[in-house]
Amino acid sequence: MAHKTSPRLVLIFILFLFVPQAVQFSRQFVNGYMPFLREPNPTFFSWDMFANRVERCVLEWNPPLDFPNHPQTTSLLQLAPKLEWGITYNHVADYEWARGWLCWRSQKKARVGLNCFLPIGIEIKNELDCSKI
Repeated sequence: MAHKTSPRLVLIFILFLFVPQAVQFSRQFVNGYMPFLREPNPTFFSWDMFANRVERCVLEWNPPLDFPNHPQTTSLLQLAPKLEWGITYNHVADYEWARGWLCWRSQKKARVGLNCFLPIGIEIKNELDCSKI
C-alpha cells in the first residue's frame, strides 16, 4: 500500500522553504544590491549565504618532498585525505604560510611554486627556494 501525500502538505513545505529565502533575497535589493554592478551583502537564508570571495592557489614543488605516509609528494593536493577535494584556504597569505611551513618541514630542499587565482581576475605566480629559508 503506497502512502499518498496531500497536495496541501507539499505546498506548505514548498512555502516553508521559499518564503524565508524570498524575504532575504529582497532584503539584498533594499541594501543596495544591483545585479552586475554591486555585490550582494550576505543575509541569512539567501542563496549566497555561504558565498565568499576566495583566493585559490596551487602549491607544487620540485623535486618531490618526502613526508611520513606521503613519499614523493609534488603538490598540496596529495596531502589531502583521499575522500576530500583538496586542502583549500580563503586567502593567499594562508597558502604562503603553508608553503613556508612545508619548506621548513621538508627533508629535501626544493623549489615551491605558488600559482594563485584571485576573484578580481588576477593570477599570481611566484616561486620560493626552500634552501633559503
